[in-house]
Amino acid sequence: MNIAICDDDEYIVNELYKHIESFFSNKNYEIIIQKFYNGEALLDSKTHFDLLFIDIEMPGINGLYTCKKLLEDKNVFLIFIITAFQYYLDDAMELNVYRYILKPIDKKRLIKNLEFAFKRFLLMDKPLDIKIGEEIYRINASDIIYINIENRKVHIHTYGKELISTEPFSIWKERLHYCFFASPHHSYIVNMQYISCFSKNTVTLVCRDKKYEAYVSSRKYKSFKNSFYAFVGGTSW
Repeated sequence: MNIAICDDDEYIVNELYKHIESFFSNKNYEIIIQKFYNGEALLDSKTHFDLLFIDIEMPGINGLYTCKKLLEDKNVFLIFIITAFQYYLDDAMELNVYRYILKPIDKKRLIKNLEFAFKRFLLMDKPLDIKIGEEIYRINASDIIYINIENRKVHIHTYGKELISTEPFSIWKERLHYCFFASPHHSYIVNMQYISCFSKNTVTLVCRDKKYEAYVSSRKYKSFKNSFYAFVGGTSW
């Protein structure tokens, strides 16, 4: 696993390095951590990073622009925004960043979020077989944006493609029990990594340049909200 830390504050970089190294020392999993002190240096790297910890306010190009470029080039998987300023939250959510962690860093919360991130990393390429008539299609679980049932048919939505499964919706609920899926409505399963915003009635999901909507039922709203807060790492930013 390749991990990058990008912050112009050397103390923060070293603190994060120490906590991340300590976390993975108990996982028996090989990691490589690289340190960067500005966005330009990070963009110059040709490495694909599985985890990125990045500040927003840095000399030169800021962290949000850096993240946008990395995502466009598909050179990063999960992004942790590390900042002292909460007002960047909306911009960060537009980029579908994984976590938004405030300075000074709360070690307990950081470790909890690392645990979620590591599980998600291990599951990101888990293949799923979709039965469509007599044919079997294979996709990765992380590519599913949402699933819904309509007219007794199960519709599986991925970026630019919709598949109709011949398997029951209940089977998909059992299969997608991962930490990044939740059910806001009895007819929907959504991938929380794509959630941009939600209300008591709808969930908006964003994947690259496309937006999707799913329904939220009043009966499921509370449990769904709790699932999402657990996914983003707590009840507050």
